[in-house]
Amino acid sequence: MKKIMMLLVAPAYLLLVAGFTCNKSAASTREPGNASFWQKNETAETHYLYIDNAKKGILPFLPDSLTTPGNIVVQKQGLSIMLKPGSYDIVVKDSLGNIFCEGTLFLKRTKNSKEIQSSWKNDKCMVEVAYNE
Repeated sequence: MKKIMMLLVAPAYLLLVAGFTCNKSAASTREPGNASFWQKNETAETHYLYIDNAKKGILPFLPDSLTTPGNIVVQKQGLSIMLKPGSYDIVVKDSLGNIFCEGTLFLKRTKNSKEIQSSWKNDKCMVEVAYNE
């Protein structure tokens, strides 16, 4: 009787676990979002952003007063790039190609939230990024 019960319960348990796993992965999305980049400090040098070794453009300077969370100025005046969720190598170079700073960027999106993490290999990098819809 126990063997019959186990044969009936085991498939139901597997379906239940599989259902939770599918729902969890379905909640994340691979749809791209608009990532906006800018410099926190104004410099005399022009700095260029590279993502995974591809030049993306010039990083603008935006003062802290314009970059409060949710401020539309970041999306309009920052260097905006459509990026899928994932991990990226990011490098900032000057006009001569010298590396100013480098690090990694991690983006994650679900239907209800977005997460962004950046880590830099040195202290002098004052580059900020926001991940928008």
